[in-house]
Amino acid sequence: MGRRRNQVIRGKTRATDRRATRRYFLFTPEERGEIEQAFWYTLGHNANKHGMEIHCAVCMSTHDHLVYSDPDGVGPLFRRDFHRDFANCVKVIRGWPEEVFNKSRGGNVDQLSPDAILESIAYAIANPPKAFAVRYAKD
Repeated sequence: MGRRRNQVIRGKTRATDRRATRRYFLFTPEERGEIEQAFWYTLGHNANKHGMEIHCAVCMSTHDHLVYSDPDGVGPLFRRDFHRDFANCVKVIRGWPEEVFNKSRGGNVDQLSPDAILESIAYAIANPPKAFAVRYAKD
């Protein structure tokens, strides 16, 4: 039996996450803020390049969360390019010689209603304080 493929449909809203390899703390902010800058720059660049509408993005020490709408049905290309660009930045900043992201596809869930979209956004925003990574969600 093969793996179930995600159906790519124009206009869908999705919630995704992707973990660092071996759950290493590769995305932990450092003093100069380069990891955070790389995350936001590569996300913005690739969202603009592929026409994505980003509703929520969170970068934690070991993984990221995204909630986005895909008007043109190019979500897989967006995720590929964003994670590749961000991984290359992390490699340079950290001096990391290996892969940055876990080889599994990560979570990728269609949001079927406005309530589901709001729940996914709330989950992503509440995740860092819940994990005691920060005191407040605004951080």
